[in-house]
Amino acid sequence: MTPSKNPDIKTPNDLKEVIQQMADDAMLVATGGLISRGLLERRLKFVHGSLQGLTNKPAYFDWKTAVDDIEKDLIKHEGSIKHIQYKYGTPRKLKEKLGFWKKRDNWGDIPAKDAGDHSGDLGHLNIRAITKELGFSVNFHISNDWKWATQMLIRFNHEMYELGALGTTWERRVPELRSVLDELDGKKQLPLNQNGKLNRFSFMLEHDYITEKISVDVLCRRAPKLKELFEEFDKKLKKRGVTAYAGDQYQEKLARLLNERKYELNKDHISINKTKLSLALCTNDNIIMHTPSLTNLVNVEEKRIASSLRNGQTKKSFNIYGVATINLGAIPYSTQMQRVYDFRGIVQICGLELTEKIATAFVTIIEARKIKNPKAWFTSIKAFMTFMHDFSDKYDEIKQVFNALKCGENINKAHFEFTCLNFKLVMLEKVRKNVVATNVISAFGEAKIFPSYKFKTTVKERKRLTDRARRKSIAEASNIHEHVITESIKEGALKRNIVIDRDKDTKGFVKSILNESANDDTLPSDAVGAIKEITKKRLLEIRRVASNDFANWKINYEKGQAILSSLQEPEINDTLEKFEAYQAGNYSRFPNDYMPVENYEVTLKNLLIIIHHNYKDDCPTSAQGSQFWNKQYQKVGGIDVVNGSLNVTKKAAAAAATLYLCESGANVAVALTLTPDRLSKSQIANHTRVTGIKARAGGKSIFDDLPNKVDIVGLTGAIPALRYLSDINISYHQSKETFEIGLFGYFSLGNRYNELTEFAFRDAFKRMLKQSDYMGNLNVTPSMLRPTVLLLAQIEDPTNAGLVMIQANHESETTTMGYTNKLPYRVVMEEHMMKYQKNLEAIFSSTSNDRDESKLAAAQKTGLGVFCKDRLIADDDGKEIQCNEVQDCVRCKQDRMLVVADKESISDMILWKQSLDHHENDFVLKNPERWEKIWVPWQAFFSVVLEDKMVRGKLSFIKNEALKLAQQRQLSDNYVLPEPW
Repeated sequence: MTPSKNPDIKTPNDLKEVIQQMADDAMLVATGGLISRGLLERRLKFVHGSLQGLTNKPAYFDWKTAVDDIEKDLIKHEGSIKHIQYKYGTPRKLKEKLGFWKKRDNWGDIPAKDAGDHSGDLGHLNIRAITKELGFSVNFHISNDWKWATQMLIRFNHEMYELGALGTTWERRVPELRSVLDELDGKKQLPLNQNGKLNRFSFMLEHDYITEKISVDVLCRRAPKLKELFEEFDKKLKKRGVTAYAGDQYQEKLARLLNERKYELNKDHISINKTKLSLALCTNDNIIMHTPSLTNLVNVEEKRIASSLRNGQTKKSFNIYGVATINLGAIPYSTQMQRVYDFRGIVQICGLELTEKIATAFVTIIEARKIKNPKAWFTSIKAFMTFMHDFSDKYDEIKQVFNALKCGENINKAHFEFTCLNFKLVMLEKVRKNVVATNVISAFGEAKIFPSYKFKTTVKERKRLTDRARRKSIAEASNIHEHVITESIKEGALKRNIVIDRDKDTKGFVKSILNESANDDTLPSDAVGAIKEITKKRLLEIRRVASNDFANWKINYEKGQAILSSLQEPEINDTLEKFEAYQAGNYSRFPNDYMPVENYEVTLKNLLIIIHHNYKDDCPTSAQGSQFWNKQYQKVGGIDVVNGSLNVTKKAAAAAATLYLCESGANVAVALTLTPDRLSKSQIANHTRVTGIKARAGGKSIFDDLPNKVDIVGLTGAIPALRYLSDINISYHQSKETFEIGLFGYFSLGNRYNELTEFAFRDAFKRMLKQSDYMGNLNVTPSMLRPTVLLLAQIEDPTNAGLVMIQANHESETTTMGYTNKLPYRVVMEEHMMKYQKNLEAIFSSTSNDRDESKLAAAQKTGLGVFCKDRLIADDDGKEIQCNEVQDCVRCKQDRMLVVADKESISDMILWKQSLDHHENDFVLKNPERWEKIWVPWQAFFSVVLEDKMVRGKLSFIKNEALKLAQQRQLSDNYVLPEPW
């Protein structure tokens, strides 16, 4: 009984022949490296189980044995039958195919890669074309099942590369290029560059291998064999001593002239006149400057001349910083700055010894202090020496100092101080302030060349140094065209009763008010109200600009992702194949056919296909090839449009960070620590908790509960923006944990993935605001957003300072005050000070002859350092009663306050001023309205009396006596500092 129901298969030998034919035709199917017997039974019409051995019928045994035998023969012959169903799916068949390609006549049939990246084990083969040609499965080269085929192709790739069959087109043309170069070399017609090497570009261009637009350097990077060929000829030329400079023939003659000193020096007595020396060599007066070898000879001689001049001609050494230092001469060389400093101009006025001492000390000082730009120091020290010479005849003190320096004698410190002060005064009148570096004189004092002396800083400089701790808000942002309005600042400040020369931050507020007033008639007249409106307006504009940037990117990104997700595989393959043909030079119309100018959608779609699949979403630029990419990007609006369709951009990340800062008032450093896992559900309804980390506070967690939606129409909220970025970044980095992923990660052009840094954010933030007509002219930085948010919260609710402290995540009230306590009370205080400076009735000196004793006799002390002329007032019923509201004296409507300049009253003011300064922070937190109404006027009043009025003549003497009295009272055991109530 036979198991075969196929009339063509009557014996087991017939079955073997059929199976062999199926194997030859790639129709035999194997499973797990063995013939699939079940499938074979169905295809050849055999009884089920007869070839698998599932039955014990003796009649079926020979048939099963026949299959086993042919299976063994196939494995032995083919090497493996695991993929025998493929045309080249066995080692033997693939070996035959590769052997066919190895024949030189068939090299053109190899699916080679002529463009793009050639790195990797299969870098010279076109994997897509290999897969199609051999009929293998997609991505077979990364599958373990196909490892045998991959290994064979890797060996083939390396062997054919060495033979010159693979690599770029240029590598395959190396034998042709070599023959041409050998021919030119034999005729001594090789084109050379200025370094005496083969001029690669000229060679390739002259022999019509390339056009002017192609870079030979790029070709060499893509074709290492071509680069090796050029380097081989460079070595040949170098070995022969070939040079491209005609001037090299004069080397011996120039060396002889230099040795015999047959040259002229320029006016500096260091550099050689190269023009005249060139004419001594030949008729070309620029031969030395145009020949590197000749220039090097001249440079060596100039260094010898300079070193001989730099040797000291007087003493061997000078004491600098108390240490003997070798005399460097009048033209010392600084190794730090790599240049010489010529002090010979002061030799005639100072003498050679003092000049060498000053010059040696100067170089030693700038190198010890590591001064990066000592130009101002160099000119200032020479100016100081010249000043002493010029003014010696005018002032005896300066003459004595100058003569003592020249003679090496001790210098009178008082006379030296007089000299320094006059030098600063004279120089400031002659030149710009920043040109005069008076600190070089102090540095010479520290080096013990001059007496020790330090120039005192001005009041303005001291205020600048002490004002650094105050954080600016956007209401204080300066206009980038500030020079246009400087003349009107003081006049505008006077109209609003604000003094601008006392405090730096007040000046910033005044400038903002003046700028806004010119364009906004509705601005409130009071300073605090005006700043509140300005702050809200500017903060809203920043949010609007950031929101627009983020929304525009989001629309662009979603459009790009929608295009990619809607594409079909045939469409993708068609575009990629045509692009490869274009790169190989076989389809020049690709840009016109697949990226037409008139069809925006088609061009964008095909650009996204190529960049997504071939470049892994990294937009190539013209720096990576020709101008092809720039031209294509221009068709769709620029490279930013394409990059934004594929990736998160720096602009989008910066916009999202700005929205977060504007809503939360967080530090920039805290914002940049955010990761996706830092967004969590809040206990407040419809809010999200954002948790940052403050590194400088020991890793302290910073919490912000932000609304999921904003009430302002047209604005994107911080939370939607953060969540959108979070989802994208998580999808980009699926192999990482969420706490390892930066929330503000973005993809830059060429540099790939980055995370936003403070520097990058600051740059992107300023660029973003340049888009706004309103904010574009203001100098705003991201660090201003936190003080702005907290200051605005304090202005809108001045009675709830604790809420601002919670919002700021501050442990200390003092820290919060650094952000919020500078506007309302400082500006109000300035207003009061202006009023008191103008309207203060009188200050009666205890020694004045005009003193009205009767007025003093009727006046009564208030305990606040002032007197009341008459304490009787009328109540609501018209009855006379005694006024006990001494805290209101400074604001008395009847103008009954009297100030007497005796030491007792002034000492009271001194103690009260100390008390108000001491209690200000605590009082403001508890009762800000009363502080502004009652005690800010007293602060202003005490400042005017003590700092403006009591500083001259007899009044200053009284103030000094009052200070002594105040100190004595504080030393008393029973003394208690007065407290505001």
